[in-house]
Amino acid sequence: MTAHKVQNQYFSRMMIILCVALLSSTLTACGVKPGHLAPPPGAENDGFPHTYPAPNDLPR
Repeated sequence: MTAHKVQNQYFSRMMIILCVALLSSTLTACGVKPGHLAPPPGAENDGFPHTYPAPNDLPR
């Protein structure tokens, strides 16, 4: 093998590793829920976050 071919293989592997690392780092915070959410502006605060629809409003 020539030195140029070895360098190309090394570069290709490093680019693949870098791409996988970048893609996986974008998913690190998926599914993390905040401890407290503020209600939307203009809404009365009676406990956010809450279940939607409210269990008491469901037909029985």
